[in-house]
Amino acid sequence: MNLRMTKREDASELILTVLIWSVASLLVMRLWLTVTGNPKVAIGDWHIAHVTEGGMLMLTGMMINLIFHGNKSRKMSAVVFGVGFGLFIDEIGKFVSSDNDYWFRPAIILIYVTFIVLFMIYRKLNKSNLKDSKTLLYCVLTKLEEVAEGDLETEEKKQLLKKIDTLIKMDGKGNSLTLALELRKVVEKMETKKDREKGKLYWWWDKTKIFSYKVFKRKLVKYLLAGYSVYFAIDKFIEGVEFLNSPEKIKGIVNFYSNYDFFGKTDLYMAGFKMIFDTISGGLFLLGWYYFLKKKRVRGVTYFRWGLLVNILLASVFKFYFEQFSGVFGLALAMGVFTLLGEYRKEIAG
Repeated sequence: MNLRMTKREDASELILTVLIWSVASLLVMRLWLTVTGNPKVAIGDWHIAHVTEGGMLMLTGMMINLIFHGNKSRKMSAVVFGVGFGLFIDEIGKFVSSDNDYWFRPAIILIYVTFIVLFMIYRKLNKSNLKDSKTLLYCVLTKLEEVAEGDLETEEKKQLLKKIDTLIKMDGKGNSLTLALELRKVVEKMETKKDREKGKLYWWWDKTKIFSYKVFKRKLVKYLLAGYSVYFAIDKFIEGVEFLNSPEKIKGIVNFYSNYDFFGKTDLYMAGFKMIFDTISGGLFLLGWYYFLKKKRVRGVTYFRWGLLVNILLASVFKFYFEQFSGVFGLALAMGVFTLLGEYRKEIAG
């Protein structure tokens, strides 16, 4: 039995769907509990925690994917699973704290790292291309699901024929070639339906891509870097002032070695690690600016993206420990700038 697995073409899209709905359900649940004063759903001795609902939704999402055919069922499965996963992981604080504390602050680090890992998996899958005939054949066969659904559009037919032609060129012999040749004859004869109009969401996405392209073409990326650098500097200045104005934290530093207890000094360790990684991020940003102003834009953007990576993967972990989910804006901004700079680097690297 061959245990080698083949990646789906839409794998990155499905992972992103899970990630978006997980984050959305978690944030909505936290907001609702904060606004309503953390109410408990209880009937007698029974307490219904939303980790239970999350587990049931994850099971439902998995069952949808296992039972039903088609792209629609996969997307629905990803949405349902994502909502369930968000509710499930939201209660992780109860399972890693000795007193079952839902608001246990270190738990946010585990939640954050989980979502970052999902995002990095998405980025990795989104970059990978169809490199072998087996993967491409799976892709072609999956696209034929649109025929079974009676939903094959004109543009989809053109794309399907292109992939079949690519498969024929890649695989010069064997059953895959025979199947590809026959499939091309069949697909050419298939009737199609009119391409559906794109919704407002796609319209806004296209406008965003056009805007970002114009920004890079007009060399306004310098303003993007300047804007984020100013935001980063102001944010760290405010954090420093807040830290110095906290008598408890200052007293904790003064008495740090009086009663050494690693877990009792968690806040101080977290603050220390955060300052270290913020300093590294700032240093990489300065290097990026140095090379960018020296007209070595590729190297400058590379250093700036490294600084953003340190900020996203390391510094923000500890930021979320202190600020909880109020740090979402800074994280979203950093990830947006990181993505845009990646596109810009591809353009100038040529």
